[in-house]
Amino acid sequence: MNPPRDSTQKSPSAAIPDGLSHTGDLPGDLRWWRRITVPFEVLIASVVVTAMLLLTGLMAYQVGTSAQQAILSASDDSAYNMSQLIAERVNRIVEPADAAIRLLAFDPVATAPTLAIRLRRLPLLTRLLEQNQLISAVFIGYADGQFLLVRPLRNEAMRERLEAPQGAAYVVQSVARENGDVDMVGRWSHYDADLHLIDTSVRPEYRYDPGVAPGTLTPKRKTLRFLPRPMCSLPLKKWESR
Repeated sequence: MNPPRDSTQKSPSAAIPDGLSHTGDLPGDLRWWRRITVPFEVLIASVVVTAMLLLTGLMAYQVGTSAQQAILSASDDSAYNMSQLIAERVNRIVEPADAAIRLLAFDPVATAPTLAIRLRRLPLLTRLLEQNQLISAVFIGYADGQFLLVRPLRNEAMRERLEAPQGAAYVVQSVARENGDVDMVGRWSHYDADLHLIDTSVRPEYRYDPGVAPGTLTPKRKTLRFLPRPMCSLPLKKWESR
């Protein structure tokens, strides 16, 4: 029978695991970052939330890009439609004037040698002015410097500015060789709506060179047809300066 051991006898020392010090660094005494644990449910929820955020950001980017492309496409279509509309309206304005120029280019008035013969075509010229309210005047120039202008007096303000008599509907300005004279004679004539002559007066100081005005018709170039730049104010300023 073995004798009882002394309770005060020390037990043999046990092996210390690697990573633990001899100062009592047991599992309960691990560093704080080693003691942190993440529950599995929290980890799964974090992954799901992160994926949802990434998906939401991607969808927002795609929606923004699609909206930007749609706005750019709509802007391009709007600009194209606007340009087409403007071109169509410009053509509607230009085509009647171009047709009038073509008509005058082949009309006898373009080659008429005297003022009296030219005035025979006055009903045609006034008819052109009546059909298109955008045409403010008809200009016809000749190679030798003679000139004919027909302008409608569409309102009272125009009559006052040109000092036209009461009842005048048209004013005819001309520079021509009258009665076979060598010198040019400037003349203003006023007609009513029925083309009855109201008055006429010789204006020696009235001079206008149609050779420098774009859009005038001459016998040598009567086959050339083009739309002149707006000249509505050019003769008016000359009349007012006299």
